[in-house]
Amino acid sequence: MKDIPKVAGIVWYKSKEDFLKARAIFTDAFLLPDTYEDFLVGFSEAEKAAYAKGFDMIVKAEFNPGTFAAWCKERSLNIDTHGREAFAHNAAIEFLKQSGKL
Repeated sequence: MKDIPKVAGIVWYKSKEDFLKARAIFTDAFLLPDTYEDFLVGFSEAEKAAYAKGFDMIVKAEFNPGTFAAWCKERSLNIDTHGREAFAHNAAIEFLKQSGKL
């Protein structure tokens, strides 16, 4: 049996523009940090917290403003926290599959 690493997916906005587009479409955008710079700080803190909880690796689930809404719709998910969490979880699973760990 393979040792499956404990991997966490966290949504990643690669640019300020993507972050602003995300804020424009999320139904719960008020839960996001106010600025991209605040997001970067929060991401770093979330990464540290995940490692502290025993995760072996963090996968950056790169947000794509052109496809995220469709991705959620295909899965009957809202464009909100639950959609973001599912997206990040999916990215972590895909990483494990592609790396042959799953």
